[in-house]
Amino acid sequence: MTILDTKYGLKRWQIGEIASKIGQLYYHYYLRTSETSYLHEAYSFYAAIRGRAYYSRAAKEDRSDLMVKKLRYYARFIVVCLLLNKMKLVRELVQELDAQIADYASTYEPEDQVEWNLVLDEIKGFVKAESAVGVLHADSNPVILTHRLGPLTSPPIERSSPMCLTLQEILIIGNCADQVKFSELSVDMFRMLQTLEREPRDDPQHIHDASPAGRLPFRPGPYPPENGMPRRDNPHKYLLYKPTYSQVQVFLASGFKELPANGALLLYLSADGCFSTVKHPEESK
Repeated sequence: MTILDTKYGLKRWQIGEIASKIGQLYYHYYLRTSETSYLHEAYSFYAAIRGRAYYSRAAKEDRSDLMVKKLRYYARFIVVCLLLNKMKLVRELVQELDAQIADYASTYEPEDQVEWNLVLDEIKGFVKAESAVGVLHADSNPVILTHRLGPLTSPPIERSSPMCLTLQEILIIGNCADQVKFSELSVDMFRMLQTLEREPRDDPQHIHDASPAGRLPFRPGPYPPENGMPRRDNPHKYLLYKPTYSQVQVFLASGFKELPANGALLLYLSADGCFSTVKHPEESK
């Protein structure tokens, strides 16, 4: 029991809904700022919901909309765990989501059952693709690899006068017709966005706390300046899945507008090749 139960009379699923919204807010902060510590904050709230079983009695409320909120919570939690490389937990959550979707379908016979089954298939396909290649220790135990930059993977570079540019804006575009994806995030986009991020600077014990209770919220501090200019720890990223050409132009323009004088923009584009079937006159000779 918590003060929200006893003093304010909130049901446990209502507390879970509040915590889920806070977790989603932190996740959106991560997307907007590329600050990975926000991602860990989102994880702490989602993990607390699961650990305290806030949605455990959602099915007893006999409300299909409440079950949908529970399924959305699972999908969002899985995305966060994927980005934090918590693959063991991801597999557990996928199994739980599978059971929840089956329960939802058998109880309410909803119109969106096909859509949720598609979401589940996408998650399973994504996890399978991400774990297609594994690295093992000499004793055959799996090696947990991180895609993000850290002290061991990004040694310091001596800056000279020609090296005056810093990467500030990134546009990651996934536009392949048939590619493994989940939540508008293809596998290559998923890997690229992590490769262009640094590991959080916070104390790992603080970050991975399963519960947000009893600790102060994360506040990113000032970063060391470079050449007298304030530096952002991680470049700002735009993630676009199958955008239109006009959307690409808009986000490119926005990225260039935000660039400081010494900033650089990186464009990553994965797409199918366009091969013409029309023969040119010189090819027929």
